[in-house]
Amino acid sequence: MAISLSNILNKRTKIFYDIETFYKYSCWVFYCEDYDKKWEIVEFWPEGDERNKKSTMRLFDIYQKLLEDYILIGYNCKKYDNMILLKLFENGLSNVVNSQMINDLSDQIISQQTLKWVNIPEGFLSYDVYNFKNHMPSLKIVGTLFGGDIRETPIPFSYKGEFTKEQIKDVLYYCKHDVSVTKLIFESKLGQKYYAMENKMAEIAFNEVRNDCRPDFVYRLYSTACDHYEEIVKVLTKYGYKAPSDEPEDEFEAKYPEVLDDIQSMVSRETSLNELQKFTDLLNFFYSEESFNTRVESGGKEGMKFELELRDGVKVSYGQGGAHGTVPYPLFVKSGNGFKVLHADFSAMYPSIMIAYDFFPPMLPNHIKEIFKRFAHARDEFKAAGDKDSSDAYKPILNSVPGRFRYQYSKLYHPATNFSICSLGQTLITAMCLIVKGRLIQVDTDGIMVLCSDAEYDVNVDLINKFSKMINLKIKVEPFQWIAQQNIHSYAFADGDGNVDGIGGFLGGKSDWDPNLMGIADVVHRCLLNGVSIKQALTDHIKENGVRYLTIVSKTTAKFHAFTIQDFKTGKVSKFNNRYLLSVAVVGTEAVKRGFSPVSVLKEGEGKTQKISSFPPVVVNINTLNDEVPFSIIDLDFYVDLIMSKIDGIASIVGIKKD
Repeated sequence: MAISLSNILNKRTKIFYDIETFYKYSCWVFYCEDYDKKWEIVEFWPEGDERNKKSTMRLFDIYQKLLEDYILIGYNCKKYDNMILLKLFENGLSNVVNSQMINDLSDQIISQQTLKWVNIPEGFLSYDVYNFKNHMPSLKIVGTLFGGDIRETPIPFSYKGEFTKEQIKDVLYYCKHDVSVTKLIFESKLGQKYYAMENKMAEIAFNEVRNDCRPDFVYRLYSTACDHYEEIVKVLTKYGYKAPSDEPEDEFEAKYPEVLDDIQSMVSRETSLNELQKFTDLLNFFYSEESFNTRVESGGKEGMKFELELRDGVKVSYGQGGAHGTVPYPLFVKSGNGFKVLHADFSAMYPSIMIAYDFFPPMLPNHIKEIFKRFAHARDEFKAAGDKDSSDAYKPILNSVPGRFRYQYSKLYHPATNFSICSLGQTLITAMCLIVKGRLIQVDTDGIMVLCSDAEYDVNVDLINKFSKMINLKIKVEPFQWIAQQNIHSYAFADGDGNVDGIGGFLGGKSDWDPNLMGIADVVHRCLLNGVSIKQALTDHIKENGVRYLTIVSKTTAKFHAFTIQDFKTGKVSKFNNRYLLSVAVVGTEAVKRGFSPVSVLKEGEGKTQKISSFPPVVVNINTLNDEVPFSIIDLDFYVDLIMSKIDGIASIVGIKKD
């Protein structure tokens, strides 16, 4: 009977956990629906304490069950909690565990001195909620989306004294709270979406290598961007892969595909001599012997830095991260009145280039290339069939591989291949920018936006289709409703279906999981779409959503350890020792009238106090989003000014007013 990854996962019990560690006390808190008591707490004390023997046996018992029966789920557990657990029992049950031992391992991880990785034993399965999305904020911040308590234990992690019963009670409370938040995140709609997608990716990998590796390994094989490079190499080695012993001599040399000659001819036909010369200059930058020698002499430091004023005032910068440029901002353009905003986007640009032009490291066996090609083909089929979940599962598998070629610690390291892929990608998108008709608005890695007349739009569709066939890469062309560009790193747009997206100041938070001023995006979009003032859009937003997406999370930095809080009503000054402060901007006098206690806040540390950047003058400190904050006390002017500061350029063009 064939091994099924889904069967392996379904048979295993999900265990949510977290560690809190101090020099003379550490606790491990586990939660499981199948436990009789649901909560399992394992505590450790200083060396020599008799209680440690029993605790060690209990933790070791849990560890052994992990190899057969459990899936361990935590927040940032793969880079912290798991490493401590695996290191403790690396050689089996060889020592009685104590709090100092755990704390020392913790210090090593945090300082990144010696404990950088551990061996993953057979059967060990773990899932890290922190990996749901890039740039995930801290667990405390994410927890506020679920009404979580942002307070922390008042005991500093540097504390080396004895623990009282009350202090232990506090530590256990906060540790259990973090476990509960981890469980809430995992079981949320968005969390389950990511979990399902990663399991799908694991299943894909499993189907390819099920006869050549352990079931626990295929669970994390979905992406070469994961942290287990050595495990990936073990599998690839079975297929004949040999990692390079030294850095390739041609690491900064880009392959010159013959299609570039045809592209240059097309650019010559469709553009002026001036623009043709710019394209020739770009070719020389990427592919000439002189440019290659410059890169070698500079150790590659100058290898991907180039700039062109391409056309229509658009300055494009070229670098390792791709080609980026925009018209002088701010800008707001929309389709209508005989014009269209054309968006042209390469489909999986870098993986497609790898396949179309055979840009693979030379030591990679052909059958590994075929697996990669099969993945790309499978994604195209799922995408065409409308199976978005399956299509999305293949995307990170494909996109992560080219980046591994330039990562020096990856066994897939071959920078010349990565340079060839990036060079060709940036050359192709530049050519597309030059051949299209109309006004170039934006260039961003694998896509461009152009404002053109309806007639020019039809011509552009035909030109891009011909270009697509010439280079043997798929390019999607569609009209967007509008684009608002504050600067190159801050813009919003609405696609043909009216779906609004963007980056930078137009989106308050850094990710789906960041509650910090998340509502700013909604307010800006209301202004752009409905033509209302910022205050009106803000008022409408609060009436529909309350204040949960207007909360402001402040965090102390390394130089600061506490907040100084002055009560607005009494003038009393006190300290708040937490690293985080969750607040809503309010009008102090109105808050006092309604029975609230507004405060002003400063950061404190190393004998000095400092204002918190962009923080309101008066706030209500709320530790949970369950607290009701009346509309009448909210400082609308603060939020209006904050939003205007992010979109002032766009506001002046579109005619958006404060009031």
